[in-house]
Amino acid sequence: MHEIVIDQSKGLARASLSGVMTMDDRMAVMEALSKPETRAACPYTIIDLSGVDTDSDTWEEIEFARSISRFTAAFEGRHTAVIVNPAFLVSSMVCWNLQNLGIRITDFYTEAEARAWLNEAEAA
Repeated sequence: MHEIVIDQSKGLARASLSGVMTMDDRMAVMEALSKPETRAACPYTIIDLSGVDTDSDTWEEIEFARSISRFTAAFEGRHTAVIVNPAFLVSSMVCWNLQNLGIRITDFYTEAEARAWLNEAEAA
């Protein structure tokens, strides 16, 4: 089950994905995160891929990164944390590629670490 939570009081948009990601799933998440009202209300984004089905190919994570790259403008000026499943060996590569697109992304393995990083970014 995939879930998108927009918490305007915290300025946080959070997308949690689990199971197998289809192209429709990926595009729905990116479209929700890139809406102008979401961008205006939420300067912080967490994309949680830790529940993605690791029995599917790591290609799923690469494809999700490509989906993000299609929506690069949606992430400009936002602090974004990606929580990845350690079973994906390509996690670091995917995050590095996204950073090259100008998206500020750090990969974390727990939500607590991601939230700590977002708090540091806010305090800076």
